[in-house]
Amino acid sequence: MNGSHVLAALVRNAGAVLVLRRSGEGGAEGQRWDCPTSHADGDPDRDALDRRTRAAIHEQSGLDGEVSLVRTGEPFIIEDREGGITDGAEDRQLIHPYLFDATTREVTSESGTDCEWLRPTEIRRRETVPGLWASYERVAPTTETIAADRERGSAALSASALAVLRDRAGVLADRERSGRDRWGSSAEDGQDDGGDSWTELATLARDLRAARPSMVAIENRVNRAMATADDRTPSALEETTQRVIERAASADGEAAAVAAEALADLTVSLPSAGSNNGNDDDTDDDDPDVYDPRVLTLSRSGTVIEALRALELPPCEIVIAESRPGGEGRAVAAELAPEQSVALVADAGVAHILGSGGGGGGEGGCGSDASSRERAIDAVLVGSDTIYPDGSVLNKVGTRGAAIAAAYEGVPVYVVAASAKISSELPAEPDLEAGAGKGLYAGEADVGEVNPTFDVTPADVVTGICTERGILEPDDVETLAEEFAALAAWDED
Repeated sequence: MNGSHVLAALVRNAGAVLVLRRSGEGGAEGQRWDCPTSHADGDPDRDALDRRTRAAIHEQSGLDGEVSLVRTGEPFIIEDREGGITDGAEDRQLIHPYLFDATTREVTSESGTDCEWLRPTEIRRRETVPGLWASYERVAPTTETIAADRERGSAALSASALAVLRDRAGVLADRERSGRDRWGSSAEDGQDDGGDSWTELATLARDLRAARPSMVAIENRVNRAMATADDRTPSALEETTQRVIERAASADGEAAAVAAEALADLTVSLPSAGSNNGNDDDTDDDDPDVYDPRVLTLSRSGTVIEALRALELPPCEIVIAESRPGGEGRAVAAELAPEQSVALVADAGVAHILGSGGGGGGEGGCGSDASSRERAIDAVLVGSDTIYPDGSVLNKVGTRGAAIAAAYEGVPVYVVAASAKISSELPAEPDLEAGAGKGLYAGEADVGEVNPTFDVTPADVVTGICTERGILEPDDVETLAEEFAALAAWDED
C-alpha cells in the first residue's frame, strides 16, 4: 500500500497499559499520548514487523525480556496519524496493533518523554494520537477470546474477563458523561439514569462467568467486582473492576511466594546425595545438605512459573509434562529453558519419572551422578483452575495421575493458586471440557474419542494448597468457599 506501516505496542501490566508523551520541538506529536511505536515502509513480512515492535518497546521503555506477546490485532488504516493535513494516499497509515504483557512497570524512558501506566479506558479521555483507542480495541480481550483460549490458565483469563467488564463500563460511563455535559442532569432532563447501562453490564458479567465454567476464578472475581461497586453505575464499576484486577495480580504473586517458601523449606530437609541415607555405619555425611530440588510440573500456570522464579536457589531441573491436549507444556519448557535446566516428559511417562528414584536426593538427586541413574523428583508443583470446598482440585488433565503417583512414591504435591479459585460448591459433575475430534485418531475407522481437558485430584493426595492467605487447611478452604458464595448475591436482587 502507499503510505507507511505503524507498529503500535500496547504493553500491559496488572490491567494498566503504558502510554508515552514525547516532547519535541512542538507540534501535535509532542503533545499527544501514544504507545511504543515503530514505522516501516513498503511491505515488510510479519517476522520483520514483530522484531521492529519488540525493538521499539526496548528503545522507548527499557522493557525487553520483561515482555511477552499476548496477541496481534487486525491491521487497520487511518489517515494522517500525526494530525496534519492529508495530501492523499501517501498519508494513509496501516496500523498493526500488538498486545504484550510486562512483568514490571519499571520503565526507563528517553529524555524528554513522559510515561504513565493507565487503565485502558483512560485513553479515551486523553489527547492521544489518532487510532490509539482503536488499536487497543483490536487486541483487547473479549468474551469470545476467553472462551476459545486453551493456552493460558485461569489466573490470566480471569484478569481478561475483568478487563472486558471494565472496558465496557468505561465506554458506557463516557456515554453517560457526554449526555450530562450536553443535557445537564440526566435525571432532571429525563435521560437514562444508568439503569439500562447496569442491566447491560450485569448481562455481560453473566456471559463472562459462563464463558469458562470450569474456571471458578473468573466467576469469583467478576462477582467481587459486581458486588463491591460503590453503586450500580458504569463509572463505579469501572473503578472497582480495575481495583479487583490489581488485587488479583497481587494475590497471584503472593501465592507464588508462599509456594516458593514451601519448596525452599523442602530443600533444607533433603539428605544429600553423599549421605548414608539411613545406613548404620558412621560417616561424616549424616547431615542433610541444602540443595535445589528437582520439580515436576505440567500444563501452563503463570503462578507456578512465578513461584519457580522466586526461589533463591533455582531448581536444578524442572521436569515438565507435555500436557496434552494442547501440549502447552512444550511452550513452557521453551520459555524457561534460557534461564533454567528443563526437561520434557511424555504425559504417559510421568509416573515412571516419579517412581524412578523418589524424592530426597537419592538416585537421580541433584548431587548424584545423574548421568548413570534415572532422574528423581523431589516435589510436584501444579496450578489449579478450581479448588472445591472439600479440598479437591480441578486442573489440567494429568494432574490427578501425577498426584496419585507422587503420593505413592512419597513425593510432596503442592498446588499454588490465588484463593479466588475456591469454588463455593462441589458440583455433582465437574465440567472437564471434554470434546471429540481433537486429534487422538486420524484414521478412517469409526473410533470415538474421550479427550478431557481437566481432571479432579482428590484432597488426600495434595500436600498443601499455597495461596496468598498462606497454606490452607481444609477448614480454611470451606470458610473461603462461604465467603465467595456471599459475593454471588449481587445477582439475586
